[in-house]
Amino acid sequence: MKEITVTEARTRLSELVREVQVNAKPVAVTRSGRPAAVLVDDRTFRGMAQTLHLLDRSDMQAAIQEGIEDADIGALGAHEELFRCR
Repeated sequence: MKEITVTEARTRLSELVREVQVNAKPVAVTRSGRPAAVLVDDRTFRGMAQTLHLLDRSDMQAAIQEGIEDADIGALGAHEELFRCR
């Protein structure tokens, strides 16, 4: 991931926003040599926020864990079962 300083980010903000929009690649921003923030495009951010929301739900955590355990033992269902409602 590309890294830049806060000072450089401040100077080049418009250019950096355009860059992450076009490339969909995040840019890490550092302060005093340490990670401070990450600039990402809106689509990536919304996807991450939605994923975090789903992972925060206990019923989803249980379903994911069940799926992992089933996959580990080879107990995989038919394609149609993947889309059934719980």
